[in-house]
Amino acid sequence: MRISQLDWEAKMFLAGCIKSAIMADGRFGDDELAELEELESDLPFRDFPAALEEFEAVVKDSESFWEMAEEIQKKDIQELILSILREISLREGFPDEHELELISDLERVWNFQ
Repeated sequence: MRISQLDWEAKMFLAGCIKSAIMADGRFGDDELAELEELESDLPFRDFPAALEEFEAVVKDSESFWEMAEEIQKKDIQELILSILREISLREGFPDEHELELISDLERVWNFQ
């Protein structure tokens, strides 16, 4: 499965997950903004800005984030999102513990563990 094959809800959630992974350490400065822009150009995710904008309009807190996660039922979509997040966590050469925590929480919600 590829990003282009995702429905809009899954694209919104993926965009939110990408931003959440980048912000997992609680900071969002120039480095994180540059990383987000780099990922946007690296990933074949043409409508990332629109998907992220709608995600941010819909998801106002962690409860609504996890509710949206639970709505993603297809394993191939879940696996794609997790693989992209794992790739992001290794961009600096080693996994970030905060990003790994997000991945682990998603795996738990989606019964991967």
